[in-house]
Amino acid sequence: MVKDLKYLARVMPKYGDAIASDVNRLKGEISLSIIANVAKRTPVDVGTARSNWHVSTAISARVRTAFSPFLSRWRPPYGPGGTLAETRNQAGAVWSASSIVGKATKAGEPLYISNNLPYIQRLNQGWSNQAPAGFVEAGINEGVNQAIKRFTFKDTESVKV
Repeated sequence: MVKDLKYLARVMPKYGDAIASDVNRLKGEISLSIIANVAKRTPVDVGTARSNWHVSTAISARVRTAFSPFLSRWRPPYGPGGTLAETRNQAGAVWSASSIVGKATKAGEPLYISNNLPYIQRLNQGWSNQAPAGFVEAGINEGVNQAIKRFTFKDTESVKV
């Protein structure tokens, strides 16, 4: 019995570290999945709102221009809009978020997801006919569910208990 308890005492710190590592990876996966889903659902005029989904390790007021701006389909001078630019803006938001997620390596370190445009709340309330009210909440739910379904625990499985 003493041998078993000594072994357990030796393994538990390794198992604790493995759990922290897996949880940190899951946090990153969920964050990126949320960004991808919310950005995809964000209504598009010239691409600014879709491009402004951020992940950060501290609360931020950052606002950026569109990754791939294009002329509005909805106001003069009318442009063609375009799915390629819309896809680029979503991909830019995910790419930018992934660089932050990769740096957030401490277990328990928070990640904040935000869009600081002054009109994002109006868009989420159904202001645009391109997206229903509550598209942010729907994107968050979908992102969390997708990330959890895809996630595999690697570090905890490698510790032999």
